[in-house]
Amino acid sequence: MKKYFPGANSGKGFFSRFDGIVPPWESPHYTYVLKGGPGVGKNTLMRTVAERALKKGYEVEEFRCASDPKGLDAVRIAELHTVLLDGTAPHTIDPVIPGVCDEIINLGHFKNISEFKTFLTELEKLFAENKKCYRAAYSMLGAANMLKSEAINALSQNLDMNKVSSLAEPFIKNGASGKKRALFATSATPEGVIDYSDTFLPSDTTFLHGAEGEAILCKIYEMLDDYALEVLFDFVIPENPRAIVLGDFAIAVNEGNELHEDIDEHIAFNLQMSEQLVLRATKELKKALSIHDEIEAIYRGYVDYDRVNEERENLLKRLGL
Repeated sequence: MKKYFPGANSGKGFFSRFDGIVPPWESPHYTYVLKGGPGVGKNTLMRTVAERALKKGYEVEEFRCASDPKGLDAVRIAELHTVLLDGTAPHTIDPVIPGVCDEIINLGHFKNISEFKTFLTELEKLFAENKKCYRAAYSMLGAANMLKSEAINALSQNLDMNKVSSLAEPFIKNGASGKKRALFATSATPEGVIDYSDTFLPSDTTFLHGAEGEAILCKIYEMLDDYALEVLFDFVIPENPRAIVLGDFAIAVNEGNELHEDIDEHIAFNLQMSEQLVLRATKELKKALSIHDEIEAIYRGYVDYDRVNEERENLLKRLGL
């Protein structure tokens, strides 16, 4: 099963690439936008659909949540031309043409509302603490972005352009013009930096190393501006690629910032400090997830799961799963 991040905790805050869930070269998919508060069953519904589809032999792609990589932001069943996605913050999504292209599935059914409302003050406090953790994480990732950007820009000034052209040649020779599919392979998460590249990179992948490899890949990406490709971006600098895939061939950057011994001291310092800031940011994301778990624990006691289960069974029936 291929796994991606459709959005990342990045050096530009939460960065959404949800538009890349369906490749632009495939036929349109019908999208079920799941709505409802924390703990209402959005992730459970998506996981059930993915498991049933896999058992039937369908191709399934998982799109993991950068704020909790055990959870899902979306699933895509290619053969059914169907997407299920979490349409709640921080990636609030609403149907574009309801009933034709997409629709809402409301899982926000609650019981004992008057009793639930007594938790208002506690929930307000928890939501505020959660946002505070994200602000801290994004400030650190923003600083990491500035330091790493300066380092990559400096490294790009002295690249061997003949090498860059040679690496780009297979894409230019075999590619076709068109739109790109853009997603993330990596993100800062509460569990550290997670990389799903091994789930989708083909066996014929050329690997570049460290920050210099990132600088080279950025130049290759510029040369392939009009080509239909799958591009996976860096979460620290979300405009910079970490992998470019064309069918059974790819070029990608290995995780890490391996440095030559003769690298400029200022560049080395920027990269090392950027890594430290990312590490600190993941600790703040871990705090945020812990608080989110407290919020979910409150919600679960008041969700009308009978109605949620009814919504799930209706959807499974519609999808033939």
